[in-house]
Amino acid sequence: MMSRISDVPKTTAVEDKKVIEIAKAENLITGYREHVRFIHEKRREILKESESVQGKLFDTEIKLRRMYEELQRLDSNELVTTKVWSMDKFRKYLPQSESFRITSEWPIAEFTKWDDGHLQWVYFNVQRYSISGEVKGKFMRGLYAKVAIKVRKQDIHGSEIRSLRRHISEIQGHVILLKKELDTADKNLQGLGTEITLYQRYINERQATIIQIRDSLASVELRK
Repeated sequence: MMSRISDVPKTTAVEDKKVIEIAKAENLITGYREHVRFIHEKRREILKESESVQGKLFDTEIKLRRMYEELQRLDSNELVTTKVWSMDKFRKYLPQSESFRITSEWPIAEFTKWDDGHLQWVYFNVQRYSISGEVKGKFMRGLYAKVAIKVRKQDIHGSEIRSLRRHISEIQGHVILLKKELDTADKNLQGLGTEITLYQRYINERQATIIQIRDSLASVELRK
């Protein structure tokens, strides 16, 4: 009879200890869930910011592509006729000669020279930025000679090409920065995802501990 009475306080102490363990585990679970809630909020913030950066990157890459297209259009070896000198006379039939000089703002890449076969080119001098000469013949009505200057498209648009290249370089740098932002955000999201998984494991472990303690307490109650 005495032994049974001495067992009662011991059983109560064990039960009290287990109740305290349950309370501790529940407090830990509450703390872990608060951390998980905070991490989810942080993830939402990062995702929202990433969407904004993605939009900026999309717009910037479109702008960059258009600038490349414009650069390709301007920075071309295509020849463009910029100036034409022609000799056409509406005079009576008599000996005639005429000198000419045509200049170019850009280096002359090519030229075309034409005549009707009834005149003589006394001289024809081609320089980097000019063509000069003299024709001689007997002229009446009609077109007798023509000289056309051709320059490269890239020379005509030299200043625009340099400006475009400068802007392209700046935008490329901006694209690199935006991509770095996205890469950093992705790594942060992965890290936060790992944290959530870890905290969820802690929560599961504590919940399993609580179940075990409660099962143990139920067994004690049954033995009473």
